[in-house]
Amino acid sequence: MSETSNRDLGKKGETYLDQSFYKEIVGLIQIAKQDEMLLQELEKEKVPKGVALEIAIFLHGRLTKN
Repeated sequence: MSETSNRDLGKKGETYLDQSFYKEIVGLIQIAKQDEMLLQELEKEKVPKGVALEIAIFLHGRLTKN
């Protein structure tokens, strides 16, 4: 069985590591979507670009922090 097919959720032979990996990726995607919506809201509310940039830097740090 190839490593790629083993990574698909619901496939036989799935490992805990595969499940953990996908849960982490899905979580990061959800956080990114929430952060994107927040930044769009800030832009809509005409928050100064410098403040929005600081928020974006903070959010990026949160996403990349291990």
